[in-house]
Amino acid sequence: KKHPFIQDYLKDQTGKAEANTMDAVSEAVASVTPDPSGFKHLGPAGGTQGAQWYEDPSGHRWVVKSYSDSNRTATEFLANKVYETLGVPVADVALLEMGGKTVHASKEVKGKLVSKISGDAQLKAGFMVDVLVGNRDVIGMGYDNIIYGDDGKVYRIDNGGSFRYRAQGQAKIYGGTPTEHTGMLDVWNPTAASAFAGLTQAEMAQQAQHIADTLTDEKVSQ
Repeated sequence: KKHPFIQDYLKDQTGKAEANTMDAVSEAVASVTPDPSGFKHLGPAGGTQGAQWYEDPSGHRWVVKSYSDSNRTATEFLANKVYETLGVPVADVALLEMGGKTVHASKEVKGKLVSKISGDAQLKAGFMVDVLVGNRDVIGMGYDNIIYGDDGKVYRIDNGGSFRYRAQGQAKIYGGTPTEHTGMLDVWNPTAASAFAGLTQAEMAQQAQHIADTLTDEKVSQ
């Protein structure tokens, strides 16, 4: 079932490619659907948005965000599904009903944070997906939005600053000609510029082609 915000979001897109992307992802189902009634609150998870740690009955830990703006909750979920659809590692996510409202839950990724990232090949491989969803804060001010997983993958773990929202929740313009493909490599965020250092125009073009090839009309209609 589509979240009402996702339905509205599809209608607001300015171009066919954007609408197709949203449509393809909105049809995706969360890969995990835990029952929140059995969740146990563990405490704050850090960050600036009041995220909280919970543990499910199986012993798995989840980061739960309860935004005052339900549209932002849906937006973060949608961004994660875009990444997942295009093969970029992100946490398992779900929209849950807790305390009478819809919250965003991300399953813990086992791994480690690092204090510096410079030109990481795995991260660079997903750069144009960051551009597609407008995720300017993908790396985090202290490289704290990236986890090097125990499975060898590099995960984007906090994608709340995507589409029409900034990392702190303020509105930003989304749609039309993107600017992230230049700004994220230069002035907006020094950590992003460092993490994506060495990314070439040819690599960006190849990634954009992968997005176009993956999100075909046939894929969208499935």
